[in-house]
Amino acid sequence: MEIDSLNERQEGQVSTICCPRPNLISVTQDVRRCLLVADDLTGAADAGAQFAKIGLNTLLISMKEDRRVNLAEYADRDVLVVNTDSRGSSPERAFRLVSDLLKAYDRELYPVIYKKIDSTLRGNIGREIDAILLETSSQLCFFAPSYPE
Repeated sequence: MEIDSLNERQEGQVSTICCPRPNLISVTQDVRRCLLVADDLTGAADAGAQFAKIGLNTLLISMKEDRRVNLAEYADRDVLVVNTDSRGSSPERAFRLVSDLLKAYDRELYPVIYKKIDSTLRGNIGREIDAILLETSSQLCFFAPSYPE
């Protein structure tokens, strides 16, 4: 796989950020799997479609508040997109929904979590990221909001 890199200079140091070129991604059986968490159906569908367009086996599901999502049920998918429908919820409810989703999170099953956010930063972004970091025992989160073209 070819890699594009972007170099930044900060106080005499050079840091490199690498990302695959979208048009050069080759889809193989050892592809990294991704759990995509979105707070609304439109964003979930749009983000999931980007993975499907490059040939990844992608499924979108919507959470039901009274039922936990068993992530292992979807082990045959490269990308599982989950709509929490939490954008208009209180921060506490949004945190609980995302936290409940990840209670049985298995890093081996989905090593990458992609938290889809609204391009205008609506919703409970901070509380949902808090829930992801807490439930996955992660210490790092890349936050890269952008406006789609």
